[in-house]
Amino acid sequence: MIETRERSAPLAVQIADPMPHIRTLELEHAEALALMWRESSPAWGGNGPYGGDRSSARRVLEDCRDMDPLAVFVA
Repeated sequence: MIETRERSAPLAVQIADPMPHIRTLELEHAEALALMWRESSPAWGGNGPYGGDRSSARRVLEDCRDMDPLAVFVA
């Protein structure tokens, strides 16, 4: 879980759009990531990350686990 801090005072003007929520990769995100890789596979010559045009939620999760990172984030 990402910790948030309260601002001491609201900003007088909004400087930029609010940042997207950044979260650690969870099972619920895997299918959307797999869809993204399948749909973008032509730009990768069909052999994109996580299986490219054959990407699946299972493949995304297995590949992320096999990389053994400290964390995987999605936005």
